[in-house]
Amino acid sequence: MQISEKQLYAFRAVCNAIVPSLSAEKDDLGYWNRTASDFQVAEKIIQVVATLSADEQRDFIKLLTLLSLPVLGLTWGGPLKSADNLTPQQLEKMLQRWSHSLVPDLREAFGKIKKLCGLYYFGYSSAQETNPNWAALGYAGPMTGERLTTKHNVTIKNVTNNQILDCDVVVVGSGAGGGLIAAELAMAGQKVVVVEKGAHFEEQDFTQREVEMMQALYEHKALITSKD
Repeated sequence: MQISEKQLYAFRAVCNAIVPSLSAEKDDLGYWNRTASDFQVAEKIIQVVATLSADEQRDFIKLLTLLSLPVLGLTWGGPLKSADNLTPQQLEKMLQRWSHSLVPDLREAFGKIKKLCGLYYFGYSSAQETNPNWAALGYAGPMTGERLTTKHNVTIKNVTNNQILDCDVVVVGSGAGGGLIAAELAMAGQKVVVVEKGAHFEEQDFTQREVEMMQALYEHKALITSKD
């Protein structure tokens, strides 16, 4: 996925409007002074979008193109300037108007940008990069050291269209609701089949890194938002 410098600058500006630098009397850890760009949020988002389908990449490029052109002003009744040439106050007003726009695509774009900026700014970490916001929030991050593993009496099957399974109960989805219900029914003596679209994960597969696990466990790497 090819991103021009102009598109990157425009997207950075919008991300910084979502997570701006604020003045504070006491800011020993730099929490209030930090912006989205200080944690390369725009670049991290672009990196994950580049792993999505061609259609999703194309939609994202269209958004970046709009942000990088003066016609952007027509979407919110502002000056005919690209996002990187707007003041922080103007960008904030633009985003507020997008959030209530009569145009579904603009509302959806606002929802995705706000969601992704918040997620990556506060939730991103890797084995090589610790989130700089966690110290101020009092969050220690993922546990270190060896984690206990538990053996579960679960049989994993890749089901074909013609395969027939015999059971008492079918639970669709193995998430927080489906997983709990399936376990309770199984302990009550029922023969349970859980139908799951995603891959199988054991306890040792969970890294406790929020963004990393959301990308692994959620459809479309958790980038889906509602139209409104």
